Order: sequence, then structure tokens, then C-alpha cells
Amino acid sequence: MTDQFYIKLDELFSAITEALNNYSNSEVLQEYFIGTFESFFYANLINNFFLNLIEQNLKDYDLSSDDISRIKGKYEKIQENVKSTLAETPFGKKLFSEVSYDNFKVEIQQDFPGAFELISAIETQIDLERAKKYLKNKAEEIKKTGKPREDFHFLPISTALEVYVTENKHFPAASGDFEKVSETLQEALPEIAEHAAKSLKDDIDGRLRARRQELLGVEARRYARWKEPLDLFECLIRISERAGEKHKQRPDPSTLKTYKAKFTALVKLHVRACRVSKEILVLLAAGYPDGAFARWRTLRELAVVSVLLSDNDETLSQRYLEHQTLMILKEANDYQNYHSKLGYPPIDKTVLDNLRKERDRLIKKYGNEFKTDWGWASCILPKPTFTTLARKAKLDHLQPFFRLSSAAVHGLSRGFHSLGLMADSQDTVLLSGPSNYGLADTLQNASISLHQITFCLLNFEVDPESLVEGLIMDSFVKEIAIKAVDIQKAIEEESSKPK
Repeated sequence: MTDQFYIKLDELFSAITEALNNYSNSEVLQEYFIGTFESFFYANLINNFFLNLIEQNLKDYDLSSDDISRIKGKYEKIQENVKSTLAETPFGKKLFSEVSYDNFKVEIQQDFPGAFELISAIETQIDLERAKKYLKNKAEEIKKTGKPREDFHFLPISTALEVYVTENKHFPAASGDFEKVSETLQEALPEIAEHAAKSLKDDIDGRLRARRQELLGVEARRYARWKEPLDLFECLIRISERAGEKHKQRPDPSTLKTYKAKFTALVKLHVRACRVSKEILVLLAAGYPDGAFARWRTLRELAVVSVLLSDNDETLSQRYLEHQTLMILKEANDYQNYHSKLGYPPIDKTVLDNLRKERDRLIKKYGNEFKTDWGWASCILPKPTFTTLARKAKLDHLQPFFRLSSAAVHGLSRGFHSLGLMADSQDTVLLSGPSNYGLADTLQNASISLHQITFCLLNFEVDPESLVEGLIMDSFVKEIAIKAVDIQKAIEEESSKPK
């Protein structure tokens, strides 16, 4: 009996640890299975007692046939619980423990001393003290099971199971079939999901701390590699900001009066370009070259617009600034069409009417083509598009990069290409996080575009200081390109070496 007793316990222990290793490290699930393991242990002891209540043992333990009938009748419920525990373990409720087992023995000793001797004989045969140590050791091993809780892949279902077990006092599976867990959870999923979400939110800092620490280490290593061009780009942004801050105070009042719209537009374009450049810097430092490249797309458009406004008269700038009314009206119409589905209040009719009147006034003033997205430039190009405007600004040589950056913006399959992956990994790796590769193109293009936009503002009213600032920026742009390309090539060479 002793060998068979431990064989059954070992089989159960293996099933429990195998199951727990499919989920996140969970004190709730571990304690539950420690309890069912203990319940199985004591249920087996009690079951052995009842199995040995047979005619052959009557004489040895001074028992009669009537005693056997009385014992089985009095403890009929316990026998049912034993049967249930042995059949459902490890998924059933915890029906037995050391305390309940000791209470059972006390009752047997009081009412049936001979039967108590049988229990003592069984305990001696299996060496109960050794068995309890075995039970304690297995409990400690169960506490070491499970995936790290920082691994979010396993956390939702683990949290759901914790909630289920806590509320229902049993594991959501039948007949020991773990594959039925998901089926059993279906009915309870909404409530479980609600509790799981709350649990995740309650400990959100603890759950994210390790992941954040890991990312900080990766980011530090990335910065160490790309430090020079990243620092140069950050410095370039600061030079551009300071130059813009000083230059917007310089224009002669008479010049500003004549070209107020142009100056206003160039200043606003430059401020926006500095902000976008900072966004690009943050994304690059964090290892997201595709996101940074998508933001360069905006910087590129700002550069084209800045050059066109800088090269043309006040009228074009005035048209550019006034054109926002048509864009606001388009957005307002979209909102008005869907506000009820969004659960938001409608726009006041007076506001919409005023926007429509202003749109009609501008179209009457500038012509029907003014109402298109790039219609503000219809005075210098018929049916303008961004491509034709870039060509007009003599910046169309960057169009291939612009198209590639657009891939990261739109939902087309071309967007699966990632700057963070080398060519030979594009079809074999799915990148969902940061990368140490692919920062060079964005660093080069962003520094070029920021320089172009800043130059347009500085060129509004040129002076010796503006020329010096422009040359300083040009020096930074060239060095950024050299440093960034060298680092990218070094990474590619490292990758190509045999490992």
C-alpha cells in the first residue's frame, strides 16, 4: 500500500505543477492546489481505512459486523466526500485537511476504539510523519510554479482563474480535463473579465515596473550606440529654436506691415517644426524609427510649405492662413454626421452657419479650386497636390523617402516593412517593440527638413547673424548624416559576421 500511496501522490503532484506552469505565478492558484493536494492526501488515508473495514480484519481489531455497518452508516457523508475528492482532484473543492482528519480520528477513537487501532496501523504502515514532511516539501515546490507575472501573455487568463477560484472555491474544469477550462469559463467570462481588469489596474505599477526597468536598460544601450547623432540632432533642434525665438523679434515694422501674413505663417510653421522634431527625437531615442519616420512625413510637408511661402508674395501666405476655415468646416461636417453615434452633443447651428458663410466668402474671393485640400496654392499651380507642390519647391528629390514614410501611416500591407529590421529579416521577424537599428534615414531627413524650415524663417529678413546661424545648422546637418550612416553600417556589418 505504501508504494501505491506515494505513486498516486506523485502523479497528482506532476499534474498540478504541469497545470500551474501554464499560467502566471499565482499565490491564489498555488494555495488552491496545495489545498487540493492536501485534501487528496487525507482523503486517501480515510479511504484506506474504509477499504480495510472488511470481515477479514474484524478479529485483529476487535470489531464486529455490526460495528462495520454502524461506522459506514455514521460516516456515509465522509465516504461520499472521499469518493468525490478522489474523482475530481485536483479540480474539486478542498474537502479534507489535517484538522478535519484529526477530528475524524477523535470521533472514531471515542465511538469505535478497535477501528481507531486500524487507523493507527495504516498510519504506521505509511509512516505518517514522513508523509507529512513529503506533503510540506511538495507544497513548497508548488509555490515555485508559474510564469513571471511580468509576462502579459499569460496574465489575463491567470487573473481570470484567480477570480473564479476565489469566488467558486474550485477550479473551472470537469473530470480533470484542463482543455475544458476555456469552455467552462465562457458563461462566467464577462464577470471574470471585470474582476480581472480591476486586479490588473490595482497593481498596475507593480506589473509594469520590471518591464519598464528592462526597457530603460535597452534604451541606455541604444543611446550609447547612437549617442553622437542623437545629441547632434537634439542640439540642432535647440539651435533652431533659439534662432527662431530671436528672429521673430527682429523684422523691421514696415516690412512686417507689408508681409504680416508671410511672417506669421513662417513663424507658426517653424514653431510646429520644432515640436515635431522633438517628437521625432523622443521616438528615435526610444527605438521606434518607423514612428519617427512617420512624423518626419509631417516635417517634410512643413518644409515644402515653408519654401513655397518664402519664395512667393504675401497673397499666397494670406491664402494659406485663411484656408484653415475650409478644413475646420470639413471636420465640423464629419463631426455633425456622427456625433449621435459618438454620444456627443451636436455643434451649434449658428457656428456651422458662420463657417459656411466664411467658406463661401473665401471661395468667391479666391476661386472654386480654393476648396480642395491644397487649394490655397491654386494661384501658383493648377489643381495642386502635395507632389506638384514639392516639385514647385524643388524638394521633390525626397519624394521616395516621403512615400516610404507614408507606409508607416496608412493601413496598407506595405506598412509591414519596418525600418527597425534589416532587409534579410523583413519577412521572418514581426517587430512589435523597439529596435536598435534603422535610425539613420530619419535622423538625416529630419535634420535636413528642420534646417530648410528654419532657413525660410531666417531668410525673411536676412542679416549677418542669420547667415552664421544657417551655416552652423548646415554643419550639424552634414555631421548628423555622416555619424548616423556610419553607425547603421557598423550594425549591418556586425550582423553579417558568422556567429
